[in-house]
Order: sequence, then structure tokens, then C-alpha cells
Amino acid sequence: MSSTSGRNPRLAAEAHSALQSLIGAVAHTLGADHVSLISPSYHPECLTLVQSGEGSSEGHPFESGEGDVCVPVRYGEQELAQLVVVNAGTGVDQDRLDAFARAAGYILGHSEQVSRAESAIEETRVLRELGMRLGQPTDLQELLDSMLAGVRRVLNASYASIATLEPDGTTRWLAMDGFRNPTFRDRIFPPGHGISGRTIEARHPIVLHGIGTDPGLPSEEFPVHVEEGGVSALGVPLIAREQVIGALILGSRTEREWQEHEIELATVIANGAAVAIDQNRAQKAEGAQRHLLQEVIEHYPGILLVLGPPPEWRIIVANSQFNKFLPEPFRSGRSIVGMTAAELGTQDTERSEALRQMLAHVFTTGKAISFEQYESENSEAGTTYWNWQALPVDNLAGDGGRSLMLIANDVTDVVRSRQAAQESAEVARARAEELEMIISHMADGVIIFDSDGSVLRMNPASEKLLGKGVVPGATPATHAATYGLYTPEGEPFQAEQLPAVRALQGELVVGESILVRRPGEPETILRVSCSPLTGNQGEIVGAVAVLHDITQDKLVERLKDEFLSIVSHELRTPLTAIIGYSDLMLRGVHGALVDRQAKVLNSVRANADRLLRLINDLLDVSKLESGAVQLRLDPVDLGEIASRTIAQTRIIAVNAGVQITNLLPDRHLNKVQADDQKLQQVLENLITNAVKHTGGGSITIDGYLTPLSPDDPGLLVYEPPAQPLEDGQARSIVVSVHDTGSGLEADQLSRIWDRFYQVDTSVKRRSGGAGLGLTIVRNLVDLHSGQVWAYSAGPGKGSTFSFSLPIVQGEYSAYARPGDRVPVGARPQEQRRDRSAVIGTVLVAEDDADQREIICDMLELEGFEVVLAETGEEALELATEIMPSAIALDVILPRRDGWEVLEALRQDPRTRDIPVLIISVVDQTDFGKKLGADEYLLKPLDPRSLRTAIRRLVLAHERDASRRQR
Repeated sequence: MSSTSGRNPRLAAEAHSALQSLIGAVAHTLGADHVSLISPSYHPECLTLVQSGEGSSEGHPFESGEGDVCVPVRYGEQELAQLVVVNAGTGVDQDRLDAFARAAGYILGHSEQVSRAESAIEETRVLRELGMRLGQPTDLQELLDSMLAGVRRVLNASYASIATLEPDGTTRWLAMDGFRNPTFRDRIFPPGHGISGRTIEARHPIVLHGIGTDPGLPSEEFPVHVEEGGVSALGVPLIAREQVIGALILGSRTEREWQEHEIELATVIANGAAVAIDQNRAQKAEGAQRHLLQEVIEHYPGILLVLGPPPEWRIIVANSQFNKFLPEPFRSGRSIVGMTAAELGTQDTERSEALRQMLAHVFTTGKAISFEQYESENSEAGTTYWNWQALPVDNLAGDGGRSLMLIANDVTDVVRSRQAAQESAEVARARAEELEMIISHMADGVIIFDSDGSVLRMNPASEKLLGKGVVPGATPATHAATYGLYTPEGEPFQAEQLPAVRALQGELVVGESILVRRPGEPETILRVSCSPLTGNQGEIVGAVAVLHDITQDKLVERLKDEFLSIVSHELRTPLTAIIGYSDLMLRGVHGALVDRQAKVLNSVRANADRLLRLINDLLDVSKLESGAVQLRLDPVDLGEIASRTIAQTRIIAVNAGVQITNLLPDRHLNKVQADDQKLQQVLENLITNAVKHTGGGSITIDGYLTPLSPDDPGLLVYEPPAQPLEDGQARSIVVSVHDTGSGLEADQLSRIWDRFYQVDTSVKRRSGGAGLGLTIVRNLVDLHSGQVWAYSAGPGKGSTFSFSLPIVQGEYSAYARPGDRVPVGARPQEQRRDRSAVIGTVLVAEDDADQREIICDMLELEGFEVVLAETGEEALELATEIMPSAIALDVILPRRDGWEVLEALRQDPRTRDIPVLIISVVDQTDFGKKLGADEYLLKPLDPRSLRTAIRRLVLAHERDASRRQR
């Protein structure tokens, strides 16, 4: 650009130099080959004023091309030139191009102002330096510091700074010049505060006067300017990509007016700073992205390879994973980028040729393909398997060409897993066939149900047991009718009761009895166990049932029960006579006995009692294990039962020299939910067992409340609480029988509950018994939903037998209530018993002569009038004739048995209200009560129980009769 007549040649030279620097910065920043400054659009000739690059065509006509990008260069409202990026394409950053055009306009505009030559020269020099720094790689901080120093010098500002906008809206200083306090760089300013905050919100230059004195410009908002003594300031926004990214701040310590051209120059400098900051951020982001891409490529777990076009297939990118796939000598880590396939020494095998053809196909068609898996021999890893993909990549090098990306993943584990799965499937198939054969040949039936309860399949055994196979469409609602399923009581099974339905709800059904009735076939009894089938996630997907035919077992069990009943009757009858006659003779009914006779008779009575206990134990075990025992649960007092049991066993304790202490009444314990008679049997067996092994020692019965349930396994290690439990905390009672006897070995603690187990197995063992007492204890406690256990510190250190029972909430023992003070060993005063004769007539129906005589003697001693009958018919005739106060009726009678007699008595209006006591060798209490029996006693008869029962019936009968007469 030549000088014009009347213009300052120095200014023109400075302006030309600044424009060239600026044009160079444009080319560098935008990545363009050529950038030109040409005549304005209204000029008739399109001349080149300034251009970048080597060679000069200034002053010559400029010929525009199709890919040129042109923006006007203005100063104020006047267009002075045009800035052209030659062959720019579509990748030009318009914001940056506009910023450069504005700077060029400022230089051209000032080159026309001759009157301000010196200042214009200085301003132009600053712009030239800005252009030169923007046109070459420069540290951002260095560039911003230079810009601030130049603009502060040109505009005669006291201090200057550049603030950037942070993501949270705050601003902080990136560069500063002329400040007295350098620590201001670390200040962070709230959003919208200070000159930078106000300028960013305004988005245009602002001028402030009276900082710290004007009420609208309070010192607390402008602490830096107040501390620096600034009174006037100019703020210009930094705008890049149409976004405000910060502000240029110029401050003055004296009052001054900011001229239009000064604001324009500051705006040009701010635009340059915005371009530099944005470019720096873009370079950092691009560098981070490039670094991230390199890291992704390098750490890609498989092989990643980019090849150039054929036929060389030159390697453009390769990660280190590819090295382990290369043949020798490339395993050393040597870079293979830039090498061709031929240089890698790829052998011209049939496989390699097929590979090249596939790659050529992808390169030509631009369609990605996947290679089939194939083996690769590796000296370190052995045989490996790879899965390859080939993808076309266009314009990777920016030249519009095509490259090829290869991705390979090691699928060795997948292939080997698949092979292992195939092998496992074959093994599973073989095992399934074996299992199928086993199930098909099982004697027990096996049925598999789906999640809806429908039958999926049945083995031949189950088809035989049920009389038919899988019935299509059968559901749980129709299973009972389809297969003839009934409960042991003969009731049809409801759908919700079926074992399969219960198993599908998560229940494990074990040993359920089912009665099967088929037309024209005898009844079959099955024992069914059914369990749920679960899937991989634990969900129930079906159920499997196992059927076992127990028809013969039930028959044998019934025959065993009948045999036991017959044997017990045959044994009990003579025992009753022996015990009864012994009692009568010992009481002197048949004359006084000499000492020798009394001693022998006592021995007879003791051995008869021992034999009777053995018979009772055998019968009890049989009934307990067959499930024939039914409990009559009521709230009962443990202390009272323990006292009663101790009284009954006192004789054997005294004979053994054992002292028994009962602490239960002193413990303020709740009542328990139990069968009174069965609980007394539990305590009697435990006390008797303790007496046998505690010669000359002591036995203590104690108990405590616990918050655990009676079947909780934690009770075995539970320590009694130091303080009494509060109301509502207790759930069960633990009762213990502790003795100071011979003790137990550790391995005996769990075996003592087994049938017929004897601690002392020697021929000369001191204690007798069949070893059934503790077995009965365990079964009876199990029926009460409790548990039993034993503890001993070792031989000679005594033993403790404990059991748990559920409590009755809110009820306490009748012996002791909370707050009562009961001395140890104290007992409640027994109710006085009226020993005077009770007048009344008792009809005794018994076919055995000995039994008749014994019962008659027992009752006559109490003052009753006794009438005897030998047959059922005779009993009915005498009952209507004498109208007795009570009837003692044996079940086994000639002609008409006791049940028939009882039924006839209850149907006759004359005898309907006479109370009846049933006497039998078999416990059928419930059946007797259904027929109308008032009391029920088992043989051999206990004299006290017989007298008590008859007295109770006679008194009740007399009260009822008096009430009817009134």
C-alpha cells in the first residue's frame, strides 16, 4: 500500500506493517493458505491492497474464486476494504474472521487521521504486535500480558486487566498490568459484580465514573478499584462465537473521558484477546480430545489397526496390542506405523490372500464386514481365537481419501467356554438320560408339576399308584376328583390342601398321608413328600412330588396296635388283680399280716408296679410314635403339677435317700399351655430318672421365663436373665431337673433320648428300667411344641435335664403372684378333704371276678353301697331297677360291651342323667366323651383316682337331683 499525498508516510508504513501482521495472523488462526485485503465492494476496481504469503501482488487486480469467503472491513459506518480468505471452503470460523476484520478496519481508519499521527502510529504499532503474536505460536499468558501492556500504554490507563467468565457465573482475572497489589489476581468476583460482571451482563462497552463515591457504584462492589485509587474505568466484553467469555478492564486513578476511538481500540484489543483465549481453549480441548483418542486406541483391549489404501496397505495407526499378534522379530515393541503389509513379512498363504481380497472388497464397496473366528498359534499364549471386523474410514487424513480400520478381539475365553458348554451339555444330556432311566424304574412314584400346579409328567410307578397318567387340562382344582384323592379321614382334598399347591407357595411338605380310591380297586394309602423347584433367580418354577405306598405299613401298624391292645389287656387284668389284692391285704381287709408277710407282700406290690410301668411305657411309646396321642391343652400351673408329681414319687425318693426341692412355686412364672396329665408324666419320668442315678444326693426342680420361643435352638445356650422379664416379654418357660448324681459323658448327652438306651450297660447295673422314660419325655414335649436337652459337666458331677413349653400370656401361677413373698420350700395349704362317708349307690359292671371284688372293696371302704353286674345286659337291668348315684362301667363285657351299654343308658330317659365312669385298658377318652361318659380311668386302677372320680360323680348327681326337685 503506497502513501497518499498529504499523509504521514510513517503512519502509512506502520499501518501497512500492522495489516500484514494481522493478515498473517488470520491465515495462521484459520489455517488458510492465502488471505487478502482488497478494495471495498463499492470500488470499481477489485485491487489487492495487502496479502499474506510469499510474493506480492499488491496493487494488482484480485480475481475471486468460488471457495472464497469475504467480509467487509469498516471503520465506523464507512466500508474501507474487504478481507478475503482464498479457497476457504466451509470450515471458516466466522466469529474470528469478523474480529480480524474489525481490527483491520481500525488500522485503516486511523491511517487516514493525520492530525493524530503520533498516537495513531503507537496504536497501529500495538495492533501490529497483536497481529504478529496472533499469527505465530505464542504462550497465551505472554500474549495477554503484552496486549494489556500495549493497550494501557496507548490509552494512557493507570491499570488494566482481563477477566474470564467461569461456568458458575463468577469472574476471575486471567491477566493484569499496572496494579500496585499483585494479589488481586486470585480474587473471585460474584456474578454481575464489579466492572467485569456488569460488562459481561451488558454485552457492550461500559464507562464508569465516580467509583466508590457514586451511590450507584458502592466501594464494596469495587474493592480492587477503590484500593487502587481508581475513579474512572472502561469495560469492554470479550466475545467469541457470539458468547461473552470475559471482559477487558481499563482503570484510571484520575477523572477522564473515554473517547470513541479509545473505546473502539479497546474493543479491537478485546476481540483479539477473545480470539486468543478461545483459540487456546480450542487447542486445549483438541489436544485433550487427541490425547483421549490416543489413550482409547492404546488401551483398547483388542487390536486396533488403520491401513492406507491398497496395494501397499500402509499402517497409519496401530496400538500396542497388535504387537503380540505379529510374527518375529516384531514382538520387541518396534513401531510398525508407516510400514506396509509387505514390510511386515506377511506370508503369501491361502489365508493371507483371502484376507487381502476381503479387505479390498471393504475398501471398494465401503461396507463393513466381520471375519469368521479363526485360530492363531502363539508361542506364549498357545492357541487363541480372534474375531475381526473391517470398517471403511473416510477423510481420516483430511484429503478426502479412504482408509481401512481393522478391529480384532480375543474371543479365546468365549470359544473355550462354548466348547466347554457343549461338552457340559453332552455330559448333562447323558446324566439326564441316566436320571430319566432311574426315575422310570423307581418303585416310588415321581410327579413333576409346573408353576400353575398342572402335572407335567409322571413316572410309571406314579401312574400305577394313581391308576392313570397325565390328564390333559387337569388343574389343582380337579386333581382330587381326577385321581380320587382323599384325606386320611375320608374327606376329598381341597385344592389348597394338596401338597403340590403348598409346595408352589414355598412350603416343604414331608410325609403327608393321602388316601387313593379307585373304582373297583382296594383303597391305597400314600405317603407324599413335595418340594418346590426354583429357577436361577430363586423364583419357584414348579414342584416335584414323591409317592410311597404305605398301605401295607398302615396294615402292619394297625395289627401292631391291636396286638398291643390285646397284650396290654391280658397283662393289665392280672396286674390289676395283683395290685388290688395286695392293697387290700396290706390295709388289713382280709386280716392282719405278720411283718414277714407284709414285707413279702410289699415286694409283690413293688414288682407289680414296676411291671405295670414297663407295660405303660411300651404302650405310650407306641402311641406317641404312631401319632395316636391327642393333647387336651389348658392353662396349667407348673408349680402345682411339680408338687403333685413329687408327692407321688416321694416313696421311691425316700427309699433311694434322695431329697427333692421344688423351686417352681417361688419363681412367679406364667401358666403354661399344656395337657395336665401328659405334663405330669414328663416330670414324673424326669424325676424317676434322676432318682435312679442320684443315690444319697439331691434333686432340684427349677425354671425361668425366656423371651425366646419354645422351639428356638438358642435356648440350648441361653443364660437365664439376671432380672425378671417385664410383662409381655416372655414367650416360653424352661423347666430344669438338676441332680447331683453320676453325671454323663459328652457323647451320651444326645443319645439318652433314644429308645432303650441305657447309660449303664453292664450286667450288674444298679438302676432298672427299659430305657423308654426319656424317649416318652422327648415325644411329649415335642407334642407341646417345645424341646428337650441335657447338660452334664462330666461323670460324677451331676446332670441337668431341661425342657421348654409355651406360656399363657398374662396368667401367673396360683402359688405365687408378682409382689408376693413366698419362703423357699413353702407350699400352699391343701384344701381340707371331707373324710366322712359319702352315702350313695354305685353300680359296678365288670366281667372279671377279681376286678369286681377289688373295686367293691375300694368303694365300700369309702362308705359307698356297691351293686355288681357281670354282663352288659345285667348292668342295664340293674340301672333301671336301682337308679344308682353313679355307674362304673368296664368296656369289655360279655354280650353287650361297655360302649353299647353307655349308648343305651343315654338313650333311656330314666337313666340319661346317671353319671358314668368308663374303666378300660385302652385310652379312648375322646370316643368315650362323645358317647356321654363323664369320667375315664385306665386299668390298673389307682385306688385314690377311683375314689375321687366316684365321689365327684355322686356329689354332682345329688346336686342335680336336688336342683330338679326344687
